[in-house]
Amino acid sequence: SGVVNFAKQNGMKGVSDVETVPIKDPAGLAQKLVQEAGDGGGVVLDYTGPTVVPLLQAISKQGLIDKVIWASSTPPNDPSVAQALQKCCGSDWDGKFLINAEFGTLDSGKPDQNHMNEVRQKYAPNIPSSSFSQMGYLAGRVATDALLGIQGDITKDSVNNAFKNIKDFSSDIWCKPWYFSSTVGQNVSNNNDITVTPQGANMVKKEDCFAIAAMPSNPLDAIRAKEKELGLNS
Repeated sequence: SGVVNFAKQNGMKGVSDVETVPIKDPAGLAQKLVQEAGDGGGVVLDYTGPTVVPLLQAISKQGLIDKVIWASSTPPNDPSVAQALQKCCGSDWDGKFLINAEFGTLDSGKPDQNHMNEVRQKYAPNIPSSSFSQMGYLAGRVATDALLGIQGDITKDSVNNAFKNIKDFSSDIWCKPWYFSSTVGQNVSNNNDITVTPQGANMVKKEDCFAIAAMPSNPLDAIRAKEKELGLNS
């Protein structure tokens, strides 16, 4: 709905199309999406990696990649998707499938990201690496650091106080720090993202950290005004 609202807010036609998964006719859906968007239009997909790959393969086979701009919500930000696309379609999709990634690239080589990759490989090698893996890692890191800082007995009160007193936690995985309470009654902790795209067998950064669009349907204007008031929007 956010994509459709954004389109309408900017004077464009926005249509939401709900498809039952798994997609039974990827080739037919590909044709339908291109026709609906029109030449030069855009399609924002909202599927998991295993669901989206057959659709992207059908788009490639029919020569539809350059008909519209292809984008996606976060789930396909997974190196296995880039590898599958390279295997099925060569370089067809390089730089042409724009995926919203909620954190840094999964192979940035930076310390926290490297640590996350090592932990996942050691304890959960069968779980795909993705933005959601990063989210779980960060939640665990923040919680662990808070708990290790408790002096004395670990009780309900000491744990709650430890969590409430978390401040200035930083990580190379974020493009902008999180906070738990925006103080305006609604919270959107992660409202700055990057864009990644397949390139060879990897997902690479296409667009640097940017602010998610504020719209009437979300509280981001109020949140960012509060950030500015508190001097937190650097």
